[in-house]
Amino acid sequence: SAPPHIPTRNEPYNEGYYRWADSLIATRPDAFYTPEHLARYTQPMRLMPCPDKVTPQVEELLKQIVAALTGQGADYQIIIPPHYAWEAISSHDLYKLEQICGMERVHDYSHDAAMGTDLHYYYDDGHLISQQCARLMDSAYHHTATLASPFFSHQTPK
Repeated sequence: SAPPHIPTRNEPYNEGYYRWADSLIATRPDAFYTPEHLARYTQPMRLMPCPDKVTPQVEELLKQIVAALTGQGADYQIIIPPHYAWEAISSHDLYKLEQICGMERVHDYSHDAAMGTDLHYYYDDGHLISQQCARLMDSAYHHTATLASPFFSHQTPK
């Protein structure tokens, strides 16, 4: 049968788009990752360094966020995902995040060459598919990327 029409992402309707895309990727990945879809987003890898984004003002906000999370007893992890064809975080910003949040809480996947260059990990050129997000969360919270993710379970809790 003919591949379905792949709608363009629309910010107000992302949740419906992602549910539709996840269903198609799970059942007919070749229907989602058509040559036309891949050609729309294929880009050469950009090896330029990402500019620093953790300014002194951002650093103060991060410290306030960490204090609030710690005050609530939250078990938080910082996950820096890859972004297709881009270096996602500068070494300065990574250092600052580790300094503020603690090295054990910061998980940098932004330089993952496999995920950073293969569009089959993405809905488009910037949004990881939920299966890959689940693997990153499992890796951060359980220190393994092979567990079935409890974060994307569609079962009703007992």
